[in-house]
Amino acid sequence: MVKLLLCSVFFILMNSNSEIYASAIDENTIDTCICKVQIIMLDSTKEAYLIYAIIEKDSSQIAIVSLKNRCRKGEKIKLGEKYTIQINPYYNYNIFPNNMILFDIVLSGKKVIVPSKGWAANVYTSPDLSGLKITPNCRSH
Repeated sequence: MVKLLLCSVFFILMNSNSEIYASAIDENTIDTCICKVQIIMLDSTKEAYLIYAIIEKDSSQIAIVSLKNRCRKGEKIKLGEKYTIQINPYYNYNIFPNNMILFDIVLSGKKVIVPSKGWAANVYTSPDLSGLKITPNCRSH
């Protein structure tokens, strides 16, 4: 019993700094929704903007990925604001949020690694976003 406990603690300690990747095999092509989201945090990688938001309807915490570009049209999104946009989940399922989870996705041939930040349960894309701008056909409130 003691050996099992010690082995379990050792395994947890050895893996505490490891990062877990969500599998890109489970890409989703359905289940889009038009939702009101509140922008909570903005971040970026070399290839994309990472927009962390809360879906107003059910308080789901999500990460929206938008590729970087030089689009001049549209309204720049702002922290704390709410926008009604179409969102498309990248994975078929949500996972329990964890600081060690990295979502590994590919958009337009560009690989983007999205950290969960401890609260995003899935990664989404949106045709209503171009970089950090809401496209003209999108409604903001």
